[in-house]
Amino acid sequence: MKKQNNYHIKHVLSKSTYVKGKQCKKMLYLNKHKKKEKKSYSKQTQVLFTFGKNFENTFREKFENAIHLREFAGNEFHLYAGYTKKLINNDMYNTLFEAGFVHNEVLVLTDVLQQNENDSYTIYEVKYTNKIKPVVLWDLSLQYYVCKNVLKNIESFNVVLKDKKGKFRIKNITKLLERNFEEIEQNIEDYKNILLQNTEPEVKIGSQCFRPYECVFFDYCRE
Repeated sequence: MKKQNNYHIKHVLSKSTYVKGKQCKKMLYLNKHKKKEKKSYSKQTQVLFTFGKNFENTFREKFENAIHLREFAGNEFHLYAGYTKKLINNDMYNTLFEAGFVHNEVLVLTDVLQQNENDSYTIYEVKYTNKIKPVVLWDLSLQYYVCKNVLKNIESFNVVLKDKKGKFRIKNITKLLERNFEEIEQNIEDYKNILLQNTEPEVKIGSQCFRPYECVFFDYCRE
């Protein structure tokens, strides 16, 4: 499928930038306006990312007639929602990996979007953890908020965790996530305004520099 301009759907925030804003508003700003100050993630963090990606890929092997949106859009994230809209009713595929949706200028990519026979959707988000930590809840809440506003017939929104033996544990968290919409909408507006500022927010070094992840701008902030 040839890339075309009509697949371009504008977004200002993504799931990763939203989570950065939740951790630290200054990090959100620097990630947009001073990328050159960013340092690499620690080796330990990179290893965890690799484990998580492998866990996700193994879960995806369970699905047949699936297609990965990366085959169409690659690293051009502004194209994902457009291609998803094109593919979502394609009879060749009943499952999409990294299906993209944009609402309120926020882009999310779903790990697994399954189209059911009754025209409803089942969503799976895969997390390499055995419990829903606060940062995982931030992530999942935003994902569901965007998906719910684009797809009107979501049958269930599920998180896939690992159990003590490293196997998959699927949990339906649809009702849990619906409680967070008002807070999410307020955060989105706050973060959009921060990105429009001419100067970075003043935030003192503190615990947020290390939790839930060590900030990649820490060296910049302590100079």
